Amino acid sequence: MDNAVLNHCLELVRLRDHDRYLTLLMTPDDARRTLIPLYAFQTEIARIRETVSEPMLGQIRLQWWRDTIDQLFDGPQPRGHEVVEALAAPISAGLYEREGLHGLIDGREQDLDDGMFVDLPDLLSYLHSTSMLLMVVAGRALLKQKYGRSFEPEEAETVQLLGEAYGLTGTLRSIGPMAAQGRVMLPESLLAQHEVETADILAGTCRPGLRAVIDDMAGEAETRLVNARRLLRKPNQALLPALFPACFIGLYLLKMRSRKFEPFQGTGEVLAFRRQLRLMRCSLSRRF
Repeated sequence: MDNAVLNHCLELVRLRDHDRYLTLLMTPDDARRTLIPLYAFQTEIARIRETVSEPMLGQIRLQWWRDTIDQLFDGPQPRGHEVVEALAAPISAGLYEREGLHGLIDGREQDLDDGMFVDLPDLLSYLHSTSMLLMVVAGRALLKQKYGRSFEPEEAETVQLLGEAYGLTGTLRSIGPMAAQGRVMLPESLLAQHEVETADILAGTCRPGLRAVIDDMAGEAETRLVNARRLLRKPNQALLPALFPACFIGLYLLKMRSRKFEPFQGTGEVLAFRRQLRLMRCSLSRRF
């Protein structure tokens, strides 16, 4: 793989997914070359909604990616797009599965719909095809690269729990940015339970009911994190880089459960050096 292409993809990840960018800096070189194209691909499809003026144009972009992924698997390989060129090597090596990449694209269709999630299971279904699936595809690729195998049962369940927990945390972190785009990603049932009006969220007003919703969802994320830690106390060293984003969950939850947390003012963010320290500890202890 051309280093210029790889560096271009790494820069995309740095600009659009800083958590995973930091994890790549702690990842061994061979595994990093496997993960960079995947994470860059995810940033490309995740930002489609922001770059189109209407849903149909987004559907066209997603279909282009489906067709392009098929070409990478079936040939001839397309060129002229750095992320596509970067994907070619791990696909040729059999590290990514067509179903997984298509699943990530399909998951982004829901981004084009302004409808809200009905309840927590509805939101989790979305996270299964985005946050969790990305962790699954990454983990499978690393295990296949190192050992030629897929997940053991405990590993598969752990990845699901961590993917859900990281996705729920990301949903809470994105309350403000999503509201600025005219979107509410929180489940309708939770909002109704705590008497939260979507108009208040869209207006950037944080009332006590919204804090209760945040506490409930933070609890759901923490429960999954605790269960994952119990299930797989020390992940396989080769799998660990795919799980690195989970190292940040505890830091984010601590910030968001604070009374000082203001979802519309970005006070739930964690400084990069604190995330790097947590990541180093995770890498040395193999605990997330």
